[in-house]
Amino acid sequence: MLSVAGSMQTGKVGTYDLLRMMTSRDRMIGRWDGFAHYGRVFKTLHLRQFIDSEAYRRTIGARLNIGAGRHVGMSMEPPLPVSPPLERLEVHSRNHVLGLDGLRGLAALYVLLFHCWLLTFPGFPDNSGPSWLGWLMYGRLAVVFFLVLSGFSLAISPARNGWQLGGGVRFLRRRAWRILPPYWAALVLSLMVAWFVVPASHLGPPSDKSILVYGLVVQDIFMAPTPNGAFWSIGVEAELYLVFPFLLLIRRRLGAVILVAGVTSLVVARGLLAANASPVEGVNWLTPNLAPVFVAGLVGAGVIVASEKVRRLPWHWLAALAAVPVLSLVAIKGSVWTVDHYFWVDLAVVPAMTMLLAAVATGRPAFLMWLLATRPIRSLGNFSYSLYLIHLPIVMIVGRKIAPQYVSPGLPAFWFTVMLGLPASVLGARLFAKIFEMPFQRNRSWKSLFSAGRSRWKGLDAARAHGVRIGRPPTMTEEQVRHARDLLARPESTVTSIAELLGVSRTTIYHHVPELQGGRLALAETTNAAELPRPAKAKD
Repeated sequence: MLSVAGSMQTGKVGTYDLLRMMTSRDRMIGRWDGFAHYGRVFKTLHLRQFIDSEAYRRTIGARLNIGAGRHVGMSMEPPLPVSPPLERLEVHSRNHVLGLDGLRGLAALYVLLFHCWLLTFPGFPDNSGPSWLGWLMYGRLAVVFFLVLSGFSLAISPARNGWQLGGGVRFLRRRAWRILPPYWAALVLSLMVAWFVVPASHLGPPSDKSILVYGLVVQDIFMAPTPNGAFWSIGVEAELYLVFPFLLLIRRRLGAVILVAGVTSLVVARGLLAANASPVEGVNWLTPNLAPVFVAGLVGAGVIVASEKVRRLPWHWLAALAAVPVLSLVAIKGSVWTVDHYFWVDLAVVPAMTMLLAAVATGRPAFLMWLLATRPIRSLGNFSYSLYLIHLPIVMIVGRKIAPQYVSPGLPAFWFTVMLGLPASVLGARLFAKIFEMPFQRNRSWKSLFSAGRSRWKGLDAARAHGVRIGRPPTMTEEQVRHARDLLARPESTVTSIAELLGVSRTTIYHHVPELQGGRLALAETTNAAELPRPAKAKD
């Protein structure tokens, strides 16, 4: 047991590979079953240590409520009452809050739909499409939500440690390790698409300057033809990361009110001094305008360590009340006015977004928490960064190159772009994340990354040496394949009837009996050829 524990601790053997060696068809095999019994002893001791804790009982009750809420439509009994709701359930490992990844995934999905709309209906910011699709025109607000969420997420760990960051250089190194590798991979993909398939900007294909500017993530400071229209926010976020340690210092020394008031007042003053009190925003130098957005999320993370009285506040209702005036103004003024006044709209909508995050962090509302905990939404959140990075080149290929050849402009082109571009982007982002994003989440350095790769291959080799089958288990066992061959030798047995008898599909039968591709006659010839020769008759 010590040898196994040491191998896992040092990274010599991966958890996944160890589990594959320990189990066969979801059952413990041999002496590995002793590990399970040994672990149950410590689990029992752990439960005995914490079972009298009030907070622990509330956490368990909250988890039961989530399970009951998923089946409330099928059960006649109401879910168990728990007060306060989701007491300390919100925090996962590594200071993650339940639901934040799901919100990030939904925001990325909205940006994708916005670009489908933008590439289909010309004349933005005027709404040239159906009025009932007008809600898809405000992709900028989804990016604003990303920035609020980023400030909130990054501040969770410092908030739990007295607003201490643990080293600015260490923070920036980890952020670069997390953000830059998938970003650079997406940059290469976007450059290839923009050069050889469809340009990403009316300014023309990317130039050498584009490679330098976007490679150094300084696109918010310097102008260059863009390879990907979604990359502007990456430059903004990178600049906000640089000042994040300083913002935390102000929060720790002077408090939340001084931080929010100081940053927001500077931005508001700039807006009021502009012509007609309406600053004209370009495609860069947006970080100063969006700094209050990021700061609002940072300060909002304080709800994680707030008093019980603050955590009990109906944050979801407060968020709805704060959003109503902004949404009403957008609906009344229209899309053109809203886009022209994003400077002020961003500041106005941020309180509602921050309170929404506070509501999720305290486990409310129940329906939203249930939705964010569903497997598809959680899965979407896991690769939402990759989806944001690569969706636009895919959507542009569909909208600009493929759709015009098959459907007419307007609504048919929009639905075609959504139906083809959405699944292609999601599947592509999932694969992209598996290669370029997830490995950098699991490992903190190149040494750890390469060590994990070597350990995985060594673990696979060791598993094969022990007779463990690697990969997806076969649909049919060898006995079933022999049975199928015997049945196929009978003329009255059809492939369909054999598949139904064995509980598999016709495709599976053809896969495991490849001779069937040549017909039943070819199968019979193969079977006869494989028969052993009869023994010769003894001579007199």
